[in-house]
Amino acid sequence: MNEFAHYLQNKHGQETTQNGGQNQTTTILSQFAGFLANANSENSQGILLALMTALEIGSFHDLWAIDSGASDHMSNKLTNFFDFTFFSTPACVSVANGKGAPVKGKGKMKLVSHTVNSDVLYVPSFPFQLLFVKKLTTSLNCEVIFSPYKVIF
Repeated sequence: MNEFAHYLQNKHGQETTQNGGQNQTTTILSQFAGFLANANSENSQGILLALMTALEIGSFHDLWAIDSGASDHMSNKLTNFFDFTFFSTPACVSVANGKGAPVKGKGKMKLVSHTVNSDVLYVPSFPFQLLFVKKLTTSLNCEVIFSPYKVIF
């Protein structure tokens, strides 16, 4: 762990010198490496696993978060829509932090199969896409089962 922390901190210092500025990714990783170096070894494995999971999730092209409390399906990827309409006046949806996120339009997507169309809101400011459980189970007339490793509709 300590070698990794020192490597990233050195790399961050070299990039700052060479570029005259800071590379945001290296800065974040450097700060994380410093955090790991100061963490006790009991927590280090869990912290490292959390970082690896976050990096892996960030590389998924079409990540959907399953949300039982959402008001609708929501996507931040305009390219996945068809039959899309921009709203002349954007609406807002409430998010967990209490702030509103602008809804720029609405369209259809094929969420679970190539034959089932679902209405989805376009919310470009969301960091991921939301799959509204109640709407999906109602439209498919199915149940949902959550287990520690998968979700089955």
